[in-house]
Amino acid sequence: MKKYPLWPFFLISLFFTFYSGALLPTYTFLSFAPFLAIAFNRYTLPRSLWLAASCGLIMDLLSSLTPFGFHALIYVIVTFCLYRFRLFFVEKALGLSSFTVIFSLLSTLLERSFLNLFEISLPLTWKGIVSDFLIMPLLDGFYAFLWFSCPLMLYHLLRRQWFRFLFFRKETKKKREEPVG
Repeated sequence: MKKYPLWPFFLISLFFTFYSGALLPTYTFLSFAPFLAIAFNRYTLPRSLWLAASCGLIMDLLSSLTPFGFHALIYVIVTFCLYRFRLFFVEKALGLSSFTVIFSLLSTLLERSFLNLFEISLPLTWKGIVSDFLIMPLLDGFYAFLWFSCPLMLYHLLRRQWFRFLFFRKETKKKREEPVG
């Protein structure tokens, strides 16, 4: 398993949580989905559930349309359902995007179902189905690729180049120390 810092990804998610309405007013990202997918690969199930609940509570604090704890509950259920599939997806850029699409689909399905339980009904139209279950998850996957996979690839590239630079420098010092003769 590759080790890299997770706090930059949390900050990216938090940034898009706060400013996605200003950047794209007609679309709301599941901004913590890629961060959670990356974190699933690092942490155990109980810690991942706590992390999902924490991210959901942040969403609940910013949401006034749903009951408090709604997003936390959704994130915990989605985490519990998808945690065992984490190893198949997250290591590659396309995998993280795919996992985010699946996270988005399951989250949207659960949100729609639970909103009906709370008697907050949303009309179910073909336009809404296409938007909620096709376009929005694909945009979430693109968001994951652009803001999470690309920085991760850049991090690995820079780290590999830095290692080569250090290795090359070490070899040149050895050659200088050897006596010629």
